[in-house]
Amino acid sequence: MITALIEKSSKTVVELWRAEQPRIRIPDTGDVVFAPVVNTDIGDDHRYVQVTVVDPTFDLNTQVRTGPTYVVANDFSIVETFAVRAMTPPELDACQDVRDTSDLQGAGKDMALVVMELVTWLVANTAMQTSDFTPSVRQAYQDLKTIADRVKS
Repeated sequence: MITALIEKSSKTVVELWRAEQPRIRIPDTGDVVFAPVVNTDIGDDHRYVQVTVVDPTFDLNTQVRTGPTYVVANDFSIVETFAVRAMTPPELDACQDVRDTSDLQGAGKDMALVVMELVTWLVANTAMQTSDFTPSVRQAYQDLKTIADRVKS
């Protein structure tokens, strides 16, 4: 439950809580109210209310959620609203870059298999030989080839 303390005279949110509040300090007075009942006046110019949330679903790949904004009605009820808008072309590009980077990071096994197939083909079909590799690369190639051969079978 989301609750808020509003100033009635200005219809503004003074404080907002996303968890239950055991006590509330009243602004400008220093007074503390313990475990107030929702939708009750606190002091001369404040009211403790429950907040209604309007949070539409949206597509993380094509839309952006903005907000929240707060509207205090004449009866001092509060609505917290999030808006959804389409991503701009730069935002779409940035989102695609993040997805592509994630896909590449998750494709380690597939990329290793492709590289092993390419190197194996080159060794078998060209003048390149594993003896052309530095000792550390040759050992890494042999280790990865052993693993790749097990994965393929």
